[in-house]
Amino acid sequence: MLDILTIIWSHVELFLNSHPFLRDGTTLFLSGALLEGARRLVTWAISAFYAASTLTVRISEADDSYLWLHSYLSDNSMKVRPGQTDSPTSFWVSVLELIYPTGRCPPRDVTVQATPLRDPHLWHWQMEEKMREKQDIMLGKLKLRMTPSTGQRQAIRFKNHILRYKFYEIKNDNGFSWAKNWIEISCLFATHELFQSLVEQARQEYLLRDESRIAIYTPRGGGRGGEGSWSKTIHKPFRPWKSVVLPAGVKESILEDASDFINEESFYRRLGLPYRRGYLLHGPPGSGKSSLILALASHLKLDVYYLALGSKDLDDGALQSLMASVSSRSILLIEDIDCAMKDRKAEDEKEEDEKKDDHKESEEGKGSKGKGSGGSQNKSGSSITLSGLLNALDGVTAGEGRLLFCTTNHLEKIDDALSRPGRCDVWIPYANAIQSQAKELFLRFYEDSGEASNPAAITDSPETEKARPDGHVSLSPADLDDMATSFSKAIPNGQVSMSALQSYLMRFKRRPRAAMDSVSKWADQGFKQTLL
Repeated sequence: MLDILTIIWSHVELFLNSHPFLRDGTTLFLSGALLEGARRLVTWAISAFYAASTLTVRISEADDSYLWLHSYLSDNSMKVRPGQTDSPTSFWVSVLELIYPTGRCPPRDVTVQATPLRDPHLWHWQMEEKMREKQDIMLGKLKLRMTPSTGQRQAIRFKNHILRYKFYEIKNDNGFSWAKNWIEISCLFATHELFQSLVEQARQEYLLRDESRIAIYTPRGGGRGGEGSWSKTIHKPFRPWKSVVLPAGVKESILEDASDFINEESFYRRLGLPYRRGYLLHGPPGSGKSSLILALASHLKLDVYYLALGSKDLDDGALQSLMASVSSRSILLIEDIDCAMKDRKAEDEKEEDEKKDDHKESEEGKGSKGKGSGGSQNKSGSSITLSGLLNALDGVTAGEGRLLFCTTNHLEKIDDALSRPGRCDVWIPYANAIQSQAKELFLRFYEDSGEASNPAAITDSPETEKARPDGHVSLSPADLDDMATSFSKAIPNGQVSMSALQSYLMRFKRRPRAAMDSVSKWADQGFKQTLL
């Protein structure tokens, strides 16, 4: 066999030597094939080594740790490293970082954000933040937040390891919803304990930064029929519990009931009861329903999941998925829940009309249809049904361990089925302000306007209002109480909302006497929200 191969090779060699052009081409081809084979072998060896020695984790935005890690990686990547200055990174450092990123310099591809993104459904909770931003802009203050750009691989040092990470997005093209944003982190020669330590460190820094704020979650868009998920939209500063002014005993009973629920999980588990509690707050606009919920969340340190039933991206399937994914020890807030009751009433009226005879249908059917069309009007395009809502509240897939708060301005539109235990167990009526609330609000508003807490700092004259350097005035507790009493007497019971009273007092931020003197005129004007 070897002899045969030798003979064949001798003939091939003779043929190639007699054709130099073909010989050179064959030599070049074999050399290229050898080099390509060597390149592929080296690439495979490096890839195999990298895959065997690299630990990679991926976190979706549907998980709580996504926020912790995103915040930690963004903030620490933008920090100036020890031994560096704010001067531009040197050329050679940039070249070395390009060859092998080590996190020695800040990211070179960043996203700049001057104004935080907002959710249109939360406009009434974001007014204070907007006003502060406008004041900062007027004073020449501008805060820019820079974060590593999506899709670009970055590097950061953590516990003597180099972590390479990337924020990336998965496009959604088939109409179904899942977590779109992801974080990928990889590290050579790492262990699971390293990533556990990273997540714990990110969590601690995140919670430390937000320990005095409440997180507000809203549904993340993804289309109807999809898997609903939540996105943290804004943070709200803690609202003091004592800032909520309600008739005597109301907020105390709510706090006691909510605290008892949170602390009695074992009781529910032992009896096999669904671990849920629901409240329906009903009353006129501006009576303090949302304020109580925010203050309760602040007092109990609970996050708030805000659900607007009028959203066009919601249907029964997405609603059930959202309800099931609400975290335990949180508040689920559904404002204006009567919006979901309209379709049920319209359908009932339509069925009754169909059973009537032709004569009654021609007369009463028109009125009923007019009423139905007015009641079921839903310009937002939401397709949530009442049955879907009720099943989401206490069905098999409903989440547990959360406090449900529903609000409505129209109690007459609420279906009785909502009062079933496990849905809204407690119904709490709200009304316009009474005189005792007006007095307490006045005292709360101006209790820090002077030295009321330090009687020794007050002069002997009870009528003295001494201006302080910060613009406040000094009042004795007795003076302030007398002013509050006079102010409340000018407010008729049940005629004006608490929000209107607060808006009025905002005109006289540090002038309690002016607020007291002008309240009668304001009442004579019909409590109009004007500056005159």
